[in-house]
Amino acid sequence: MRIWEKWLLTHSAAVIVATQGLKKDLESFWPALTNHPPFVVWNGFWKPDYEALDLSASHPVSDQVHLIHTGNFYGSRNPLPFIKALLWLKRHNPECLNRLHFTFMGQFESEQAKRHFITEVKGAGLGDLFTLLPLSPRKLALEAIAASDLAIIITHSSGSENAVPAKLYEYLALGKRVLAISHDSFVKSIIEDANIGWCVPHDNIDELGQVLSIIASNAEMPHSFDPHIIAKFDARYQLEKLESRLSQLLR
Repeated sequence: MRIWEKWLLTHSAAVIVATQGLKKDLESFWPALTNHPPFVVWNGFWKPDYEALDLSASHPVSDQVHLIHTGNFYGSRNPLPFIKALLWLKRHNPECLNRLHFTFMGQFESEQAKRHFITEVKGAGLGDLFTLLPLSPRKLALEAIAASDLAIIITHSSGSENAVPAKLYEYLALGKRVLAISHDSFVKSIIEDANIGWCVPHDNIDELGQVLSIIASNAEMPHSFDPHIIAKFDARYQLEKLESRLSQLLR
């Protein structure tokens, strides 16, 4: 497979990849590619998908900060770190605890995993802070995200430089603040560069608790997103880049 891959890559007029991590990997595997380095076209978001949403919905309890995660939990992508972080918050800043509410819209890896999470939540006395909803159609999920104050990303604890969660693009399109539990370098860099929130490692419960304390204490934190960074992930901009590159090849 590597032989055919090498032949295809070195005999292609251009190599297009979806992330900087894939570009880096290919260049390390095949140094000859530096003669025509891979071209990155991010998946991004398609703005018309979001212009058709009903964004009028809002949460009835205005003094709570509503956090949402859409999508399924499996493997190390699970919400258990939030229980530990909320227990940290309960010890260090208990007055903030009830200002947070989490909605998880999606499936657990198994019924056993779901029951374990519910048991842990109830055992910690945190049952009122969580709402579990089934997986919903994408349009409804996006409208639920839009109605929330902050959106959650959880990636695998192994970390990756070769993929960016599609939900991060959705959050960028909707202008949501983001709380990520992730070791992924590109997730972290996008969040920090666009100034849209926080990225916390899986194993740092104290830091996650501190971030939740900040979020609970500052429900009306002003948005200070960098619109130029976010615009880079608009699929229309990425298509313009691709069109320009293809035009160069055809000259």
